[in-house]
Amino acid sequence: MNTDMSIDGDDDDTGPLANTLTLIPGGTRGIGLSTAKLFALNGSRVVILGRDQDRINRVLETELAPISSLPSEGHMGFKCDVSRQDDIEHTIKEVSKIAPVDHLVMSAGISRDSLLMAHSLQDMEEVINTNLMGTIWVNKAIAKGMMRRKKGAIINISSVVGVQGNIGQTIYSASKAAII
Repeated sequence: MNTDMSIDGDDDDTGPLANTLTLIPGGTRGIGLSTAKLFALNGSRVVILGRDQDRINRVLETELAPISSLPSEGHMGFKCDVSRQDDIEHTIKEVSKIAPVDHLVMSAGISRDSLLMAHSLQDMEEVINTNLMGTIWVNKAIAKGMMRRKKGAIINISSVVGVQGNIGQTIYSASKAAII
Protein backbone atom coordinates (compact mmCIF):
# COMPACT_ATOMS: atom_id res chain seq x y z
CA MET A 1 0.00 0.00 0.00
CA ASN A 2 1.36 3.41 -1.00
CA THR A 3 1.27 5.71 2.05
CA ASP A 4 3.56 8.47 0.78
CA MET A 5 0.68 10.61 -0.63
CA SER A 6 2.26 10.73 -4.08
CA ILE A 7 -0.04 10.20 -7.00
CA ASP A 8 1.83 7.28 -8.51
CA GLY A 9 4.54 6.51 -5.95
CA ASP A 10 7.14 8.12 -8.22
CA ASP A 11 10.36 8.94 -6.35
CA ASP A 12 11.38 11.64 -8.86
CA ASP A 13 12.39 14.92 -7.17
CA THR A 14 10.10 16.96 -9.36
CA GLY A 15 7.05 14.70 -9.24
CA PRO A 16 4.36 13.89 -11.78
CA LEU A 17 2.91 17.42 -11.58
CA ALA A 18 6.19 19.27 -12.14
CA ASN A 19 5.93 22.51 -14.10
CA THR A 20 2.23 22.93 -13.32
CA LEU A 21 0.41 25.55 -11.29
CA THR A 22 -2.48 24.57 -9.03
CA LEU A 23 -4.85 27.21 -7.63
CA ILE A 24 -6.66 26.26 -4.43
CA PRO A 25 -9.17 28.76 -3.02
CA GLY A 26 -9.78 27.62 0.55
CA GLY A 27 -6.31 26.05 0.69
CA THR A 28 -5.56 27.20 4.23
CA ARG A 29 -7.49 24.52 6.12
CA GLY A 30 -9.42 21.27 5.88
CA ILE A 31 -9.82 19.54 2.53
CA GLY A 32 -8.23 22.49 0.73
CA LEU A 33 -5.06 22.31 2.84
CA SER A 34 -4.80 18.53 2.45
CA THR A 35 -5.23 18.94 -1.30
CA ALA A 36 -2.59 21.70 -1.40
CA LYS A 37 -0.12 19.39 0.37
CA LEU A 38 -0.85 16.57 -2.06
CA PHE A 39 -0.33 18.75 -5.13
CA ALA A 40 2.86 20.26 -3.64
CA LEU A 41 4.20 16.82 -2.76
CA ASN A 42 3.71 15.79 -6.37
CA GLY A 43 5.66 18.73 -7.76
CA SER A 44 3.02 21.32 -8.61
CA ARG A 45 3.52 24.95 -7.73
CA VAL A 46 0.60 25.72 -5.41
CA VAL A 47 -1.18 29.04 -5.03
CA ILE A 48 -3.60 29.15 -2.11
CA LEU A 49 -6.32 31.73 -1.58
CA GLY A 50 -7.88 32.64 1.74
CA ARG A 51 -9.37 35.50 3.71
CA ASP A 52 -6.70 35.59 6.45
CA GLN A 53 -3.20 36.66 5.33
CA ASP A 54 -1.57 35.47 8.58
CA ARG A 55 -3.04 31.99 8.09
CA ILE A 56 -1.92 31.99 4.44
CA ASN A 57 1.64 32.86 5.47
CA ARG A 58 1.64 30.20 8.19
CA VAL A 59 0.45 27.51 5.75
CA LEU A 60 3.09 28.48 3.19
CA GLU A 61 5.89 28.39 5.77
CA THR A 62 4.92 25.43 7.93
CA GLU A 63 2.81 23.17 5.72
CA LEU A 64 3.84 23.56 2.08
CA ALA A 65 7.52 24.52 2.11
CA PRO A 66 8.71 21.47 4.11
CA ILE A 67 7.13 18.89 1.76
CA SER A 68 7.95 20.46 -1.57
CA SER A 69 10.83 20.06 -3.96
CA LEU A 70 10.31 23.71 -4.91
CA PRO A 71 12.06 26.49 -3.00
CA SER A 72 9.78 28.04 -0.37
CA GLU A 73 9.16 31.03 -2.62
CA GLY A 74 7.76 28.62 -5.22
CA HIS A 75 4.38 28.39 -3.53
CA MET A 76 2.32 31.51 -3.05
CA GLY A 77 -0.79 32.75 -1.32
CA PHE A 78 -3.15 35.63 -1.90
CA LYS A 79 -5.74 37.16 0.33
CA CYS A 80 -9.03 36.82 -1.52
CA ASP A 81 -12.66 36.75 -0.44
CA VAL A 82 -14.37 34.51 -3.00
CA SER A 83 -17.77 35.91 -2.02
CA ARG A 84 -16.73 39.12 -3.81
CA GLN A 85 -16.50 38.96 -7.59
CA ASP A 86 -14.24 42.02 -7.81
CA ASP A 87 -11.81 40.43 -5.34
CA ILE A 88 -11.72 37.25 -7.44
CA GLU A 89 -11.12 39.12 -10.70
CA HIS A 90 -8.26 41.14 -9.19
CA THR A 91 -6.66 38.06 -7.61
CA ILE A 92 -6.93 35.92 -10.74
CA LYS A 93 -5.21 38.69 -12.74
CA GLU A 94 -2.35 38.62 -10.22
CA VAL A 95 -2.13 34.82 -10.30
CA SER A 96 -2.09 34.80 -14.12
CA LYS A 97 1.03 36.99 -14.04
CA ILE A 98 2.86 34.07 -12.39
CA ALA A 99 1.85 31.30 -14.80
CA PRO A 100 -1.27 29.85 -16.38
CA VAL A 101 -3.40 27.83 -13.98
CA ASP A 102 -3.26 24.13 -14.88
CA HIS A 103 -5.44 22.86 -12.04
CA LEU A 104 -8.18 24.55 -10.04
CA VAL A 105 -9.39 22.89 -6.85
CA MET A 106 -12.27 25.04 -5.63
CA SER A 107 -12.37 24.24 -1.94
CA ALA A 108 -13.47 27.52 -0.36
CA GLY A 109 -16.66 27.25 1.63
CA ILE A 110 -18.40 28.37 4.78
CA SER A 111 -21.34 27.19 6.85
CA ARG A 112 -23.68 29.10 9.12
CA ASP A 113 -25.51 26.26 10.84
CA SER A 114 -28.91 27.17 12.19
CA LEU A 115 -32.54 26.31 11.64
CA LEU A 116 -33.85 28.02 8.52
CA MET A 117 -36.19 30.32 10.46
CA ALA A 118 -33.27 31.61 12.54
CA HIS A 119 -31.03 32.52 9.58
CA SER A 120 -30.56 36.20 8.90
CA LEU A 121 -30.54 37.42 5.32
CA GLN A 122 -26.87 38.33 5.81
CA ASP A 123 -25.99 34.76 6.87
CA MET A 124 -27.82 33.33 3.86
CA GLU A 125 -26.11 35.73 1.45
CA GLU A 126 -22.65 34.98 2.90
CA VAL A 127 -23.11 31.22 2.48
CA ILE A 128 -24.60 31.45 -1.03
CA ASN A 129 -22.08 34.06 -2.20
CA THR A 130 -19.10 32.10 -0.88
CA ASN A 131 -20.10 28.52 -1.67
CA LEU A 132 -22.11 28.90 -4.86
CA MET A 133 -21.36 32.26 -6.46
CA GLY A 134 -17.69 32.09 -5.45
CA THR A 135 -17.42 28.72 -7.16
CA ILE A 136 -19.10 30.05 -10.30
CA TRP A 137 -17.00 33.23 -10.40
CA VAL A 138 -13.67 31.46 -9.84
CA ASN A 139 -14.53 28.73 -12.37
CA LYS A 140 -15.51 31.34 -14.95
CA ALA A 141 -12.31 33.34 -14.43
CA ILE A 142 -10.04 30.28 -14.64
CA ALA A 143 -11.88 28.38 -17.38
CA LYS A 144 -11.27 31.15 -19.92
CA GLY A 145 -7.51 30.56 -19.88
CA MET A 146 -7.89 26.80 -19.85
CA MET A 147 -10.17 26.93 -22.88
CA ARG A 148 -7.71 29.16 -24.75
CA ARG A 149 -4.88 26.72 -24.01
CA LYS A 150 -7.14 23.67 -24.53
CA LYS A 151 -5.67 22.34 -21.31
CA GLY A 152 -6.54 22.23 -17.64
CA ALA A 153 -8.60 20.55 -14.95
CA ILE A 154 -11.20 21.91 -12.53
CA ILE A 155 -12.29 20.12 -9.37
CA ASN A 156 -15.15 21.65 -7.38
CA ILE A 157 -15.47 20.40 -3.81
CA SER A 158 -19.07 19.98 -2.70
CA SER A 159 -20.51 18.00 0.21
CA VAL A 160 -22.57 14.93 0.92
CA VAL A 161 -25.15 17.28 2.47
CA GLY A 162 -25.69 18.61 -1.03
CA VAL A 163 -27.33 15.25 -1.73
CA GLN A 164 -28.93 14.58 1.64
CA GLY A 165 -29.25 17.58 3.93
CA ASN A 166 -28.77 17.81 7.67
CA ILE A 167 -30.85 19.50 10.32
CA GLY A 168 -29.65 23.08 10.70
CA GLN A 169 -27.81 23.13 7.37
CA THR A 170 -30.54 24.14 4.93
CA ILE A 171 -28.67 27.03 3.31
CA TYR A 172 -25.31 25.22 3.31
CA SER A 173 -26.95 22.12 1.81
CA ALA A 174 -28.63 24.17 -0.91
CA SER A 175 -25.36 25.92 -1.79
CA LYS A 176 -23.51 22.60 -2.07
CA ALA A 177 -26.34 20.90 -3.99
CA ALA A 178 -26.14 23.65 -6.60
CA ILE A 179 -22.48 22.74 -7.24
CA ILE A 180 -23.19 19.05 -7.83
